[in-house]
Amino acid sequence: MLITPKTIELLNYRINQEQKTSKEYEQMYLWLKDKAYFNAAQLWKKNYEDELEHAGWAKNYLLSFNVMPELDSIPEPPNMFESFEEIVNKTLEIETETTMQCRALAKHALDEGDYNLLTLANKFNEEQIEELNSVYDLLDILKLSSDKLIIELYIKENILEN
Repeated sequence: MLITPKTIELLNYRINQEQKTSKEYEQMYLWLKDKAYFNAAQLWKKNYEDELEHAGWAKNYLLSFNVMPELDSIPEPPNMFESFEEIVNKTLEIETETTMQCRALAKHALDEGDYNLLTLANKFNEEQIEELNSVYDLLDILKLSSDKLIIELYIKENILEN
């Protein structure tokens, strides 16, 4: 068998987690835009679009093996936040959990000797390094300043323009 039931289960889970995260980030984007964090809003817009792309990686992988992806219902995300800092901290929680899930996918691929799946898992894990780095950078900036304009300028010049 080229793809095991456990692999199918893990990839369907990855799809649904990426879509759930996309919806959470979209809600964060809307809150940020409403509160005039326009550059931060653009960053979270990019984040929610990226999460859908990541879900697509797993969907395409399953389809390549003639397996129909299964989409679960996505719960409604929280839509009210106290501050930008709360959003960044919540994003760190999400990305930390996602990193652990992607590591588990890579471990499963190694345990199965499924090097095709390992290639996909490595793609997810490389993405997690970038995403965690971005969140940690924002947390560092928040330690230096709570000034909304400085944060907005940092995001524009160091994240969005790169």
